[in-house]
Amino acid sequence: MNEACDAHIHVIDPRFAQADGNLPAPGRTLAEWQRMAGPLGLARAVVVQAKVYGTDHRCLLDALAQLKGQGRGIAVLGPSASDADLQRLDAAGVRGLRFSLWNPADAVVNLAMLEPMAQRIAALGWHVQLHLSAEQIMAAQGLIRRLPVPVVFDHLGRLPRARASRTRRSVSSPSA
Repeated sequence: MNEACDAHIHVIDPRFAQADGNLPAPGRTLAEWQRMAGPLGLARAVVVQAKVYGTDHRCLLDALAQLKGQGRGIAVLGPSASDADLQRLDAAGVRGLRFSLWNPADAVVNLAMLEPMAQRIAALGWHVQLHLSAEQIMAAQGLIRRLPVPVVFDHLGRLPRARASRTRRSVSSPSA
């Protein structure tokens, strides 16, 4: 398993201030992930921009540099990002943009930004990563189908939990 990849990690490093200016709690650094990943045979990772950093990618870029080509990144950007910003992120190993919108109270971007940003990243060969609830996905399906880039859904589309049945079904085995 020496080429196994952890397809979604968040690096939260106290060396980098959060978007609100506070320092995050320790213990979610790339070094912590590497201590766990080594024994599991994980050699590669996709580092997804943590919400606490907003659109400040210093922590993400640091993690990708530490991974020395064994990592790819997923950034969070709004329409004010310049083409130079996109090129800089691409050169560092970023390959997609995340739209984490399932909880509007802490969303860094919004759904209106999705299509214009998808148009801009199409030439780079990137994808969009959507962190939406199943209901939000269904409501936005027309928009999602129009996107000119591949789409990745986070967290199983936040499918609702199955409700436990109040009655138990008995299972009988066939008679011999």
